[in-house]
Amino acid sequence: TSEGGRVRGTMQAQAPTTGNGAAKGKHGRRSGGARRGNGGSKADAKGRFRVVHEALALAVDARANTLAGTAELTLAVPACVPANFCLPLHCRGGCCVVTAAEVNGVSASFTQGNYTGVATTAVTAGMWLVVPQATPNRDYTNFAAHCRMAQDAAERGDLVIQWPQQSQPQLQTAPPPAGISPLLTPPTPRPACVSPSASLDAVDSGDAVAQQQRGTARCIVRIQFNVPPGSPGLRWAMAEGGDPADSLHVYTSAGLSTAPCWFPCVDNSSERCTWSLDFTVPEDFVVVAPGKLLRTTQQTSETRTFTYALEVPTLPRHIGFAAGPFEGMVDPNLPHISYFGLPGTLDRIACTTAFLSKALRSYEQTLECPYPYPFYTQVFVEDPHVDVGVFAGLCVVDAGFLHGPENIDEVIPAREQLCVALAKQWFGCYTHFKRCRDMWLFHGLSEYLAACFLSAHLGNNHVRYTQMKKNDDVCSREWRTPLCVGPEDTVYPADVLTPRFATKAYLVTNMLERQAGGQSAWLKLVRSLLRPAAAQAPALVLAPSAVLAASAPATAIPAALATAAPTAAVAGEQATEATAAPAPAQAAAPKLKRALSTRKFLHTLKVTTGKDFKQFSERWLLGRGLPTLTCGFEYNRKRHQTDFAVRLDSGSQSAGGGGGSGGTGPAAEKPSAVSLTVRIHELDGTYDQQLPLESDLNLFELTCHSRARKARRKRVQQAAAAGQDAQQDAAVAAVAASATAGDEEQEAGPTPGVPVIPVLWVQVDPEYECIRKVAFRQSESMWIAQLEMDKDVRAQSEAVRALGTCASVASVNALGNLLNNDQAYWGVRAEAAAAIARTSAQPSAPRDLCYTAFSILSKVFRSKVRARESRQLPARL
Repeated sequence: TSEGGRVRGTMQAQAPTTGNGAAKGKHGRRSGGARRGNGGSKADAKGRFRVVHEALALAVDARANTLAGTAELTLAVPACVPANFCLPLHCRGGCCVVTAAEVNGVSASFTQGNYTGVATTAVTAGMWLVVPQATPNRDYTNFAAHCRMAQDAAERGDLVIQWPQQSQPQLQTAPPPAGISPLLTPPTPRPACVSPSASLDAVDSGDAVAQQQRGTARCIVRIQFNVPPGSPGLRWAMAEGGDPADSLHVYTSAGLSTAPCWFPCVDNSSERCTWSLDFTVPEDFVVVAPGKLLRTTQQTSETRTFTYALEVPTLPRHIGFAAGPFEGMVDPNLPHISYFGLPGTLDRIACTTAFLSKALRSYEQTLECPYPYPFYTQVFVEDPHVDVGVFAGLCVVDAGFLHGPENIDEVIPAREQLCVALAKQWFGCYTHFKRCRDMWLFHGLSEYLAACFLSAHLGNNHVRYTQMKKNDDVCSREWRTPLCVGPEDTVYPADVLTPRFATKAYLVTNMLERQAGGQSAWLKLVRSLLRPAAAQAPALVLAPSAVLAASAPATAIPAALATAAPTAAVAGEQATEATAAPAPAQAAAPKLKRALSTRKFLHTLKVTTGKDFKQFSERWLLGRGLPTLTCGFEYNRKRHQTDFAVRLDSGSQSAGGGGGSGGTGPAAEKPSAVSLTVRIHELDGTYDQQLPLESDLNLFELTCHSRARKARRKRVQQAAAAGQDAQQDAAVAAVAASATAGDEEQEAGPTPGVPVIPVLWVQVDPEYECIRKVAFRQSESMWIAQLEMDKDVRAQSEAVRALGTCASVASVNALGNLLNNDQAYWGVRAEAAAAIARTSAQPSAPRDLCYTAFSILSKVFRSKVRARESRQLPARL
C-alpha cells in the first residue's frame, strides 16, 4: 500500500503518466493521483480527488460461500475534469472481481489488475497491466517485472475507472437524509462546468454555489463486484464437529491490505470517510458491523437486511463485519458494550469478558479521552487468521479464548489479548499511523495502555514479570529489520507482522517513558496527542445496545435484555428503526488530524521534555540487533571494594551504518552516554551504581559501604526494630555471623560454601531499563540469598533460573521453600517447580539430590490433588 516504504532504486521502473495526471519521478514518488501522505489533501484540477463517503450494499450467499455487492463512493473531484481523467482505486484482482462501473449514472470503462499469477510487462491506457501467459516463465526477469507491477498497483490502485466523456461532476445541494444510504439517493441535476480556483474547502459544505465558485464538485461512482470463495479478505468457518446449519459463519480478516480483497476503496492513510453499510443475509443470520444499527428489514421469507451507519470518519482497513447464527448479550455494567458468539457460548462469553467494562473505564480515565465510537462489540468466531482482529468499534476474537470459571490457566492470556484489542480502538483505529514505519508507535502505545490497566487489575508483579519475559523473548532471536522501517527497506517486512514486533515496540515504549521522566510525564504527552482528535469526537451514547436488540427476532432476545433495552425486533415483513442517527459527518473528515508519525511524535516528545532523542532513535528505532552484556565481579579485601567488569557485544548496526542498537559499537557517536545500573545488596543496605560504558570492555572499582564486623549487630538490630520477617532476619544474621567469623579466623581460612564478604548479592540492570541479554554469574549462596530476601519477581525469577543449573541439595531446598510459599508470585513458583524437575532429571544428578527433589514435588502434588477427607490419591493416579 501507499503507506509502506519505498522500494529500492534498483527495483524501480519508469512508470508512464496515468490518465489522471499521476506520474512517478526519478525517485519513485508520486506527483498526482489519489491523495496520500502529506500532499494532495484536496481535489483540484490536476486530477486529485478525495473520498467523502462510501456506501456498501452486500448480499451474503451462505450456500455458495460467496459475496456480491455494490459500492458507491462519493468523491470530491474537480468541477471541470481534464481530458483522459481516471479514478485509480484499490480492488485486488482475483480476490474481488469487478463486473460493472458507473460514474454519475453513466457506464464507464475500467481495467483491473490481477497479480496472483505470472505476468509480463504491458502498458495499456497509461497503466501497468498484467498479461497472463499460457506457459509461465519462472525466471527472475518475469518475477522482477511482476513484483514491480504489483508494488506500483498497490500504491496507485489496481482498479482504474475511465471518466466517461458524457459525464460531468454534479453539485449536491444537501447531504443525504439521516439513515438513508446514498445508494437510494436520486442523482441531482448536473450544473455547467466552472473554472477551478485555489481554495477547495467548499467540497465539504452543502452549498452548491460555493462549490461552483471554488471549482470542486461531488461525483458518485457505483461499482458492482463479487467476492469468490477463497478470498483472503473473507473467512468462512464453522465450529469443529458442528452442524453447518447452526455454526456456519463468515467474517472479515484483519490486516493492512485486506480491505481491497473484499470491496473497492481507496486504501491509504489519508482517505478517511463516513460509511453506510447494508448487509442482506439469510433469515437466521445476525450481522455485526462498525457503527450504529439503524434498522433491520425483512426482505423475503428467507433473507433480511441490516443497515449500519458509521459517522466517525474511518479508514477502509478498519471496516469489517461478522455474520452468522450468533447469540448476543449486553454488558451488565456498560450498555454500549455487547458480545456475540455461536449458540451455546454465552456462559463462557460472560465469564471471559466480565472485566472489560472496568478496562474501558480505566482507559477513559487514564487518557482523559472518551471512547471514540458509539458502541463496542466483540464477536467470538472459529479459526481466524489472527487471534484478535481489530476494527472500528468491532473486535473479531478467536473463540479459543473463551473459558469458564474452572479454566484458570486461560484467564490471564485472554484478558491480556482483549485489553490490547480494546486499547487499539484509540491507538490504531481512531488515531492511525501514516506509514508502515510508524506501526511500532501504535503497537507500543496500545500495549502500554493495557499494561497500565493490568497493573491495577492483576497486580504490579504481573506486569513486571511479563515485561521480563517479553525482554527474554525478544532477545532470543536475531533482529535484522529495524523497528522503524526506513525508506530503504521493503514495503512489508516480515518482522512487522510478527507478535515479536509488537513486543519489542512495547519494550521501546517503556524505555521512552523512563527517558521522558516517568509515567505522569509520559501520560501527559500521550493525552496531548489524543486531545486534538478527541475535541471533535462524537458524544458517547450510553444507551442499551441497539445492535443486539435489532439484530435478532424478538423470541431470540433474552428476557433480561428485553426489559433493559427497547424492542427493535423485526417480525415478518415489518421493519422497525432504532434511534435515528444524525446525518453522516462528511464535513469532519478533512479537519481531523488523526494520523501520527514517528517524526511528529519524537518532535512532540522533544518539545515536552526538552531532551534530544536523536541518538535514541538511531539506536532503538533505526538500529538492528540487540546488545549482549557479559558481567562479573570480585570482592577486593585489601581495598575493601568490588571490582566489576562488563563486556558488551552490540552485535548490530544502525540503519545508517552507525552504532548498534545498544549504542555502544565502535562507530557510535557518543558511547559514553550509555550507562548501566548495577544494584549491590550489602549488609548495610542496597546501593545503585551507574556505570558508563565507554568501550567493549569496561572495568570499574566500586567502593563497598559496609564492613562485615561492624555491620553485624547494627543490621540485626535495625531489622528487629523494623519488624521484618523472621526468614530475612535469620538470613542476614547468618551471613553477617559467617562474615565476622571469617574475619576473626582469617588465618584458618574461610569455611567452604559460606560467604565471608559483606556483599549479599548483585543485580545487573534490575529495572530493565533497556532491551538486553545479560550473562552474569555469582556464587550459589548469593543466588539463594537473592531468592529468599529479594521480594521483586524479576530478581526471584533470575535466581530460580540460576539455581536450576547448580545441581546441589542446597539449591533444591531453596527452590522448594519458594514453591511452598503461598505468598510468592505464581509464575515464579511455576518456574521453581520446573527447575527442580530439570535438576533431578539430569543423568549425572546424585542420589540424595534426586530424592530431595522428588520429596518436594510429591508433597506439593499430593497437597494440590488429594482430597482433604481422603488419605489416598484417586484411583486414576
